[in-house]
Amino acid sequence: MKAYARVAVVAGLLLALIGVGTAMGAAPVKIGIVGPLSGGAAMVGDTLVKGAALAIKHLNETGGISGRQLTYVSEDDEQNPAKSVSAVNRLVFQHKVDAVVGTVNSSCQLACQEVTQRAQVPHVTPIASNPKVTRVVISGYSGCRLLTLSSARPSSITL
Repeated sequence: MKAYARVAVVAGLLLALIGVGTAMGAAPVKIGIVGPLSGGAAMVGDTLVKGAALAIKHLNETGGISGRQLTYVSEDDEQNPAKSVSAVNRLVFQHKVDAVVGTVNSSCQLACQEVTQRAQVPHVTPIASNPKVTRVVISGYSGCRLLTLSSARPSSITL
């Protein structure tokens, strides 16, 4: 239940970041999820995807967000920074997601966050906790917030 609550908070934060409109019948909000879905940390990535799917199902059953349904697509980064960059590139440029959740370790997060920053796609990491992740400042990334729930004190940095 605690993992579900954390994912629900992450989903809510992402939706606030992307400014979901109130248009009924509008295209669904597409969330990209990246994490290790294979290899030694697959259990963590699998939990991330299942938690997000459960939160999305609940939100959709209760009317979505401002009348918009949510969908998700996931990509495996195998807990490898180079593969994480490739996975996030696919999410942002092929799948055209509105926001990204993941990945689950700091080395992958540090590698892939540049992709979402350049594309100005909101990106939340629920677990990565390296100070280089949690205290990042991005010049020219105006009007967005970079959020992390990975530390004991959730932080929000307005950029």
